[in-house]
Amino acid sequence: MRWGSDMREVQHEDIVKWVEYINKKFGKACHATTVNWFERLLRCGARVVLEDEYYFAYAMQMDAWGDVQFVVLSACSNSVRGFFNMQKAIESKARELDATYIVAGSELDDRYNKWLVKQGYQPFLYKKEL
Repeated sequence: MRWGSDMREVQHEDIVKWVEYINKKFGKACHATTVNWFERLLRCGARVVLEDEYYFAYAMQMDAWGDVQFVVLSACSNSVRGFFNMQKAIESKARELDATYIVAGSELDDRYNKWLVKQGYQPFLYKKEL
């Protein structure tokens, strides 16, 4: 869902459009699995900010010390300008919701993770393929 004055429901077609874009961009082929994953996120209370040039899905969680984390579950843009607009929107939404931290990263493109570190993000989780 969009939040604010331009709020609207995220439609199945919106999800399919972005999943097709991501799969093509990163050479993935799990179309139905990915669409179902997004739809389950929405049913579980995740929110989506959806624009023409980017989207991001997020949820809020509290850590063991009571700090509120704005967790970016998925995000993608279709241009460099869209990427920077998306990053501004993520930070703006996290501040609006009084988050203490933003938790973000990519399992598909390590360039994003390296960019996050340059922006002051600290490594939070590590992933090892088995």
